[in-house]
Parts: sequence; C-alpha cells; structure tokens
Amino acid sequence: MSVAPPTFGLSKSRITYFEQCPKRLWLSVHRPDLAETDEGAEARFAAGHEVGAAACSLLPGGVMVEAEPDLSAALATTKALLESGHEDPIFEATFQHDGVLVRVDILEPNGIGGWHMAEVKSSTKPKDYHVNDLATQVWVAREAGVSVDSAAIRHLDTDFVLKSDGSLEGLFFDSDLTSNIKDQVETRAEVVAAARETLAGEEPSILPGSHCNGLPCNFAAYCEAALPLGPEWPVTVLPYGGGNHWLSRGVEDLFDIDPAVLTNPTHQRVYQATVTGEPDHNVEGARTAMADWAFPRTWLDFETIAFAVFRHAKGAHLTR
Repeated sequence: MSVAPPTFGLSKSRITYFEQCPKRLWLSVHRPDLAETDEGAEARFAAGHEVGAAACSLLPGGVMVEAEPDLSAALATTKALLESGHEDPIFEATFQHDGVLVRVDILEPNGIGGWHMAEVKSSTKPKDYHVNDLATQVWVAREAGVSVDSAAIRHLDTDFVLKSDGSLEGLFFDSDLTSNIKDQVETRAEVVAAARETLAGEEPSILPGSHCNGLPCNFAAYCEAALPLGPEWPVTVLPYGGGNHWLSRGVEDLFDIDPAVLTNPTHQRVYQATVTGEPDHNVEGARTAMADWAFPRTWLDFETIAFAVFRHAKGAHLTR
C-alpha cells in the first residue's frame, strides 16, 4: 500500500525563507530547535506592530479580522465580509489557496469594484524581498476569488513631519508595485511546488554565502558551524566594503595585507589598531570638536531612541 507524501502548509514567511535559502525553509519546519533569536528580534517585532497599528488608525471604519479562536475563524470572517458587500478597509484579511495561507495587512476598496492591497512595513522604502512577499499575497487572494487591482508596500515617508502629538496623517507612502510583481505572481505556483519538494526531501546542503545578507536568519549560527575555521582577524573588519574588496582578490586574513596599499584613512586606522592591539582614540581631535559645546553634556546613541513612530511633535522629522 502506497503512502501519500506529507502536505506542508505554507505561509508568506515560509515562502520568503525558501526564496532566500531553501535550507532556511527546511530547518524552520523540520529543525526549529536549531533556531536562535537575536537580541534585536523583539524590538523589530514591537516596531512592526506599532507601525501596523498606526497605519490602521489612519483608516477609520476599517474592520480587523481576528484569528480567534484560530485561523479558520479568520478565513470565515473574511469570506463573510466580502460576500456581504463590505465597502470599508479590512485589516488582516485572511485567504488560503493551494495550502498557502496569508493575512493581508490592509485591503481597501478602490471604488470601482476591486481592491487595493497594502503591505505595511517599518522601512522607508521597499526592499528586494518585499516584491516576492507582495506577489505571494496577491496570488493567493486572486486565486481565492478577490479582485486585487493594485498592490503596494506602505512604508514610512521620509518627508513626514509630526506637527502635533498623535497627528500621523502623511506618515505613510504607498510604493505601487503592481507592475513589478506581475512575473512573480504568474510563477507563484511553481515556487510553491518547489518549496514543497524541498520540504519533502533531506536537509539541503547549502553553505552560508551572499544569500544570507539582507534578511536576518535565526539559523546562521548552525550553518556557520559547518564552515572551516577562518582567520582570527578576517579582512571583513575593514568597514565600508573594504573587506569585500580584498575577499574578491582572494585575501581573507587582515594580516596578509600590506598596510602600504591601504589608501582609505579609516582602513589604515582599523588595520593599525587591530595589528597593534592599541585602541585608536584621537584625543586632540575630540577635544577640538567639542570645544564649543556647552555644559551639561549628555551622550546617547541615537539608535536607542530611533522610534518608528514619533512620540512627541517637538522637532520630530523622519530622516532615516
């Protein structure tokens, strides 16, 4: 008697994992115990939640689709709203097709019988992987019978100025990707099939590489453990792409570089501090730069207060 192969449920996130690295998808399903959560994950999640809530607050009359008690309820609620002729925005509209389930951040009626889909991001512009993310959602929604006529990444607008506390009108900008995702939408079925084929097989043999850049991966430590031991001080300690320059020339160890050929002053300082073990601190330069600063002085890393959504109006201007 033959046994049917297992069917793996997929989501937008899992398909994104697959397109970044098939091994990441496989590990996320079969070996989630190997995942490590980085220190910034919780902060990124909180920022994303706050930005999503801000985007919804700008659309009064919108209805939130709750996943209670489970996602089946969200699917049923979304279907009921659409079949009843709902004409207001829907938040977290939930759709399923061919075992792929998605929850759409914002679905807005476009006034001509169709819908505009917006995926909300806390970035200030669309990123490369957002295109495939959006394509997956559009494909599932359309296959589920929804007329999605346009789709965009709704991100923070760098020209936004908070004029009064709580006034977030203008915080977001829609980067329309409707035409950009056309090819991806048409090939989603093939991507889904390939993802399932990966999940049905053995762990892919893929070493860390350029595909690891961009999206943080919580399996990085596991994958890097398979790499041969590298130099104590790799050339990648050189900032601003300096390390990549040397890697492209086959040099991996910082100590193999002739310092005489380093023309970038910052690279020279990093090299010298590394090989000598002596911290580089320009005391006189710092003293000159701060000579006109009034007291009291407070030192604070700006990244510790780089809120995605402003808390107060005074001097608030988005520059990221």
